[in-house]
Amino acid sequence: MRAAMKMVDLLRVGRAIMRMTTRQDKIRGHRHWLEHHVHGVVIEGQSILATVSAERIYRVQLDMGATGLRSFCTCLAPEGPCEHAVAAYLAVMAAVGGRPNDFVIGMGSGLEGLPDDAEIPSVLVPAADGRTRPEPVGGGPKADGHTRSDPVGGGQEAEKAVDKPTRPRAKSREVPDVALGALPEPVAATAKQVVRRLQRVRRRAHPHAWAMEMWSVRDKALHDLERQPGDTALSQLAIHLCVIHAYTENIAWTHDELSGNAYLLSEGERFLRRAVNEFLQWFPGQRERWQEPLDAPEVWTDFVRSRCLQPHLLCADTVMVAQTVWDDLFLGHEALRKREIEHLMALRRFCPEDRVGPLNFMIAHLLVGDGKPEDALREVEGRPVTEAALLVNPMYAMLRGQRWEALLKWLLWAEDAVRNPWEREACVAPLWRVAADADEGIREAYEHRLRSDLVRNARAYRRYLLERERFEEWADLVVWKLADELYPSLERGEADVGRRAPMTIIPVYHHMIQRLVDQRHRDAYREAVRIMVRLQKLYQKVKRPDRWEAWLTRFVHRHHRLRALHEEMRYKGVLE
Repeated sequence: MRAAMKMVDLLRVGRAIMRMTTRQDKIRGHRHWLEHHVHGVVIEGQSILATVSAERIYRVQLDMGATGLRSFCTCLAPEGPCEHAVAAYLAVMAAVGGRPNDFVIGMGSGLEGLPDDAEIPSVLVPAADGRTRPEPVGGGPKADGHTRSDPVGGGQEAEKAVDKPTRPRAKSREVPDVALGALPEPVAATAKQVVRRLQRVRRRAHPHAWAMEMWSVRDKALHDLERQPGDTALSQLAIHLCVIHAYTENIAWTHDELSGNAYLLSEGERFLRRAVNEFLQWFPGQRERWQEPLDAPEVWTDFVRSRCLQPHLLCADTVMVAQTVWDDLFLGHEALRKREIEHLMALRRFCPEDRVGPLNFMIAHLLVGDGKPEDALREVEGRPVTEAALLVNPMYAMLRGQRWEALLKWLLWAEDAVRNPWEREACVAPLWRVAADADEGIREAYEHRLRSDLVRNARAYRRYLLERERFEEWADLVVWKLADELYPSLERGEADVGRRAPMTIIPVYHHMIQRLVDQRHRDAYREAVRIMVRLQKLYQKVKRPDRWEAWLTRFVHRHHRLRALHEEMRYKGVLE
């Protein structure tokens, strides 16, 4: 009788498959296992036999010998373990209590922590037709130990077996996800139902309709919750995170399987951004509910990580969602934060290079919450920031904690790290202004930075002065800037100074009129006369019409030869 396989032997199989397969094979094998395509799993000594019903029926056999792993499959793929071998291994791992998700994201074999001497049952997953043992792979291993054999059997019977559809009904499928199953009821039931519907969309809908169909699943799930009694905030949170995760999965799948189809990628990214924006609008409104003690917070941290922080699915949107959840849902759970920091730092070794940046910002955000903003800055500095939105949550956390020195270091670093001027204006500049209102040291540093490079920062400095109602300084800056502008104009909101401080904006209008008249063409004259109309109203508002009349007389005398200008002034009623 052959000795039964033990956990240490299965661990060797897992490490060999992890080393010999590509990331695409792991992802596809994980999908086969998630969709219950693996059945008839049998352990015979050091061999694993299984049937995988994907596009066709494939027989898989894994033999662990003294020389290493030998893999056989009827898919006729190149040498080495294939996606069907990965699916078979995941089925065995899940049956003995392992962690399939850790294997897929590169965190190990998924069996770490299980007893090495535990024996594995011979029959783990029954076959679809009720048989307890699948047929071995036909032909067996050849001399080189890697050549795959032909399908089992031959002739017409083999063709029928291969072409027969074997997908089980959607109603009988369960989602074998540890993070979902650990959630409290009825949240787990709601989350599993949503994930099943999303998987059904992936299987049945045309790729061009995936994004819209998944949005319909989301709307229906949230609508169904509204009719349920009791507090459903946690169920809504689970739905939002599951839908965001599904969109990121589809985007990654489009990159890998559809060669980066531009239309499908843009659709997926558009709906992902829409889902994230709606979540970020909804979640802060639930803040009062999150203040109550949360049952099993460690389960929720694992769930958030599984939906938003999987290395191959990391992006700025998912990290922003995870940061927001941590700010409200896990506030005060210091031990959980430390555990999550350690886990994410270990995860970084297995993270693709293009995903390391978002992961570093998630780690930095947690370090800020742990009271280590300097360590957080060391995590993210050294590389340019491609998504400035990732800076917002860590900096606001420092702002709430009144860590002014650390916040100033972050702001000065962000000025150089964020290369895109539009993102710098949209994300970094508002943080500067808010922090400047709260701390004197940051205010002085901000004003010094703006004044030191007025060519680049003139617009931001003008806005800053207006927000603080420093109108005289604003007017001086505008007049200085008008000398360099061919067609001088005020930005939106600056003309409102005439209502709040009319005497301040009058000299600005005088300079603008003169600069426009110097252009010597009718379009500039027309714009100058429009400003004259506003200037006349301002003089009337401050009850100094005599000054207006005196200025107008001098202006007409100085430009008496400009007939086109006089025509425009008469047309607008400035001259009689």
